Amino acid sequence: MEAGMRIIDGFDGIYGIYSENGSFDMNKWRSYADSLCFGLSEKCEKDCRESYDFDKQVLPVLNKAYLDKEKLDKAHESFLAATSGIEDRFFNGLGMNIDVDIILYLGLCSGAGWATDINGKRCVLLGIEKIVELGWQNIDTLSALIYHELGHIWHFILNKELEDSDSIVTTREKAIAQLYEEGIAMLVEQILMDKGEYYHQYDKNLLGWCEKNEAMLAKEYLRRIIENDSVQDFFGDWCSFMGHSDTGYFLGCRFIRHMLESYSLKEIATMDIELVSQNFARYARRL
Repeated sequence: MEAGMRIIDGFDGIYGIYSENGSFDMNKWRSYADSLCFGLSEKCEKDCRESYDFDKQVLPVLNKAYLDKEKLDKAHESFLAATSGIEDRFFNGLGMNIDVDIILYLGLCSGAGWATDINGKRCVLLGIEKIVELGWQNIDTLSALIYHELGHIWHFILNKELEDSDSIVTTREKAIAQLYEEGIAMLVEQILMDKGEYYHQYDKNLLGWCEKNEAMLAKEYLRRIIENDSVQDFFGDWCSFMGHSDTGYFLGCRFIRHMLESYSLKEIATMDIELVSQNFARYARRL
């Protein structure tokens, strides 16, 4: 099959998931999700069971999304604009076609963007309920989010080690891999956005704080790698490091840009985790 991007727009089915009084109906949602991609409902429900309390963390977001009709409409409008001609933009930026489904859907809070695999098919899942919750429904932010997730897919295709769950198992390896993966995806986002060091989840204050504290962030992350401490507070809007969320995306991207002084982007994307680790230690210590 020829590689290509397939755009799947699940917007029109969203309101049919809710009852007349606006309450979320799980059975209707399952039918809706699997009509977009068979196996999507099972994928999301498994993630939800493992990661969230549905009644306390997921349902309130779903119910609020139903009421945010203006934001939902804006997100859909931005999705249509962002995906128009996206295959050509991706090829022009990275010189490669990829086979992937880009799906806009109402999810179960698995993320505004999720680069994953469903029944052997590579997918970028765009959870509109999280997009509107985070306020990412404008064209620039949504475009950048899509590019970021496509960056993950591109990276996974080039580096099979990242998709082999048996090869990256220790706390140290996972911490390095997460920084590496998010740094690559962030750089791809910036290449395709062509807006310099653009971070879709940052405002000017957060970017300024990260720039001022790059050395501290790098040294703290290295310390945690060495001591096998969790790095979760560097990633995710529900976590924070020193009161700031998602600082790992900045750190990862700056690290990848540092490696571009010595390697091509493709060489970096195909590195094994041990070599990435050695390069990160040199980067952190140089700062």
